Amino acid sequence: MKYNVITGDTMKESLIDRIFALDMKVYGAIDESFVGTKQNMIDRFRHNPRTFVCLTHGDKLVGYVNFFPVKDRLFDQILGPVKFVPGDTEDVSDGHYEELTDPQEILAHYNRYRDEGEAASDLNEVIEYYNTCRDDDIAPDEILKEYSRKREENNLFIISIVIDPDFRGREASTQLADAFIDYLNKLEEQGTPINSLSAVCISPDGEKFLRGLNFYRHRLLPAAEETAYHERVYLCWGHYLNRLLEKRMYHKTFRDDIYLFVPFADNPENDKLDALLNNHSDNYHFSKTDDPIYVNETSEVPRKTKRLLGNLDSCLEYEYEGFRNNELDRVYLGRCLFRHTTDRYENETVGEEYADLLLLSYRSAHMYVLVFYLPNCRYSSSMVGDQLSQMKLEARYGGPDTYGFTHYRNIISYLEDKYGLVRCGRGKAFYCMDKLPRKQVGGVTPDTDADTTSGFSQEFLNILSGETYFSIHQDFYIRGCAKLTEQCTTNRAIYDYYQAYMSEVSLVMVLNTYEDDGDDHIEAAGADISRYRNTGDNNDLGFQKLEDVATYVFIVELILLQNTALAKLSQKVGLALEREGNVSYEYINQVYRDYGRTLKLWDSKNFKYVGTSMEAEQIRDALENDELRTRYQEEQEFLERVVDVNSASDERRNGWILGIVGTILALVQLKDYIVSIIAVFFTGLGNLTRHPESIIADESTFDNVFNIIVWGGLALFTIICICNRNRKRYERKRNLHSRERRDDE
Repeated sequence: MKYNVITGDTMKESLIDRIFALDMKVYGAIDESFVGTKQNMIDRFRHNPRTFVCLTHGDKLVGYVNFFPVKDRLFDQILGPVKFVPGDTEDVSDGHYEELTDPQEILAHYNRYRDEGEAASDLNEVIEYYNTCRDDDIAPDEILKEYSRKREENNLFIISIVIDPDFRGREASTQLADAFIDYLNKLEEQGTPINSLSAVCISPDGEKFLRGLNFYRHRLLPAAEETAYHERVYLCWGHYLNRLLEKRMYHKTFRDDIYLFVPFADNPENDKLDALLNNHSDNYHFSKTDDPIYVNETSEVPRKTKRLLGNLDSCLEYEYEGFRNNELDRVYLGRCLFRHTTDRYENETVGEEYADLLLLSYRSAHMYVLVFYLPNCRYSSSMVGDQLSQMKLEARYGGPDTYGFTHYRNIISYLEDKYGLVRCGRGKAFYCMDKLPRKQVGGVTPDTDADTTSGFSQEFLNILSGETYFSIHQDFYIRGCAKLTEQCTTNRAIYDYYQAYMSEVSLVMVLNTYEDDGDDHIEAAGADISRYRNTGDNNDLGFQKLEDVATYVFIVELILLQNTALAKLSQKVGLALEREGNVSYEYINQVYRDYGRTLKLWDSKNFKYVGTSMEAEQIRDALENDELRTRYQEEQEFLERVVDVNSASDERRNGWILGIVGTILALVQLKDYIVSIIAVFFTGLGNLTRHPESIIADESTFDNVFNIIVWGGLALFTIICICNRNRKRYERKRNLHSRERRDDE
């Protein structure tokens, strides 16, 4: 379809009538209060006409973007009370915005933009000011009449992005975005470069459009009393803006459910898990109403997640026989708002999405597997994998604060503090897709045949390698790895209803039939978490997909238990080696007992079906569990040798001690004979000096001389041994530090 572009440079004022009519059609369908006033739009256009990019098809207005450079005072109100924190380099893009929290700092920040006599002393006035959504009430005098030659003054606020519902689709939105970017580049060429873009969004479609333009979510504004919509402030600047101007943007070309597996262990003395594992019903209910990391209002498990849990238990019961009844236990921890971010990992949130937390417990072995279940992930799958690689798995902690800023907590550290769980081994990702990612020519990176001759996309390669495809701070991509190329092109599926591709960190299943589960999966949009609802769970569509996936996920869980066991044992062996093998035989026996509990996990005969056993072998091979097992056995053998050497050394030392003790006892037995020799020596010495009166020849004197010789010699020997041992330790530490310095250099 052929589209025409009209910008504010050549746009006639009469076009505003059609723009206003389109606003009525789109915004009016949501809420009439979202429709502005035509005269306000005209006044702003007359003040600065270079603030529109419109898309037409014949005489039909398809869509438009309305934006303008705002003055500092309005830009500050949009951002909220924040300060700019420079990065480690001179590049401004390396910095980030940080929320102000001290009331006096907030008041001072607010007053810096006030004229004399307007300064505020009441914090409530400041709160109301920053929580006011500026939209159609923006006056012409709050806008720059001309774009500035100084980059830092050109902060564009997008007041409206609209596409006619009759033209909704990839083509129209892409054309409008391209036209808008071209206009921004035109401003750059004219010597008026753009410093930042900001926008306030009120709909999921608007959010999707902004995310496609490299915007990230900055803060939330309170919802109006008459509506449930929560305005969200989005921002694009620095690295994000640079990539936008280069038209390097990410568009997801596939659908997927994501499962993140994180292995844990705990101490046998840990009692923090008792309440969690002992007080849930067969329906996996567990109340989290008082916990700020979860958003469920009740302890009920969402229907779809409950179906997944039931399918996992069924697979374990009917396809595996290695465990006794109730030896493995599943617990539904609750639903959280998972934070999607970029690989800058600063205060920049791309968006939020519901994630259900499921815990598989092997309590007798003190091993656990936590599963993050993200159905219908709307965001970059490779970035989720990158977050797993970095263990930056965060969830919103409570609701937004006074100024709409959301705060997050790392779920790994949260579980460690709350339940005494300690991460044990590397996390793994499992993606259930409807199709493989397509090549994106002109997207984030050109995926041409010269780049990937085997037909797979760069994004798919990044998913398997656990790296983000859309990096903010780097411009290079992983290429030319024969092992990864083989992993991207080798279908390791055992059955015919799916394709399977595997690496040591990621597993990808592409289902031949990928039904839409019908879950609206609403995005967190408001300031009040009590507004969140589990929608779509009464729909039976897509449950076949859950059954297909469960046959694979339960195998991954078992393999992860193997992985956890090896990591746990390796940590124990490593700790013993750090102590130079100076551990008790009870410690060694405990290591052996822990290893014995895991042997059942390695027996492929526990799988009742050959095909399932073959799937397990494929997954175990991909995750390199056999290599981990071999390495552990080598470490264990090395520890045994160290313990044997230490034991031999202890035996020699004990022999020396026994020899010394025996010598001392022998000397004590010969005391009378030795004392008589000492008496003769001293008497002879007195006669030789011709002063026999100087020699005290009573028996007690000779006894004291004997005691001094024996016990003084023993003390001197002990001191020499201690000094020699400390000298050897000091030399070992000095040599170790010397090697570390050489390695650093």
